[in-house]
Amino acid sequence: MALQNSLLSCLEKYVVSQYPSPLQRCSHLLLRVSALRAVSTKVAEKFLSLSLEGDVKMNELVLEMMN
Repeated sequence: MALQNSLLSCLEKYVVSQYPSPLQRCSHLLLRVSALRAVSTKVAEKFLSLSLEGDVKMNELVLEMMN
């Protein structure tokens, strides 16, 4: 939990320093995290299915990241 709080604090500091105008930008970003997580899971599944079918040659790094 401490790591999560630390990361959230860093994100908030970065967003405020880079984008001072929209005050709620950080909260909007956090709302998108679960959607991004779902998309990345779907993409990883698609890549894995393509590599298992042999239709696409996967880079070793990509295969390692999916395992």
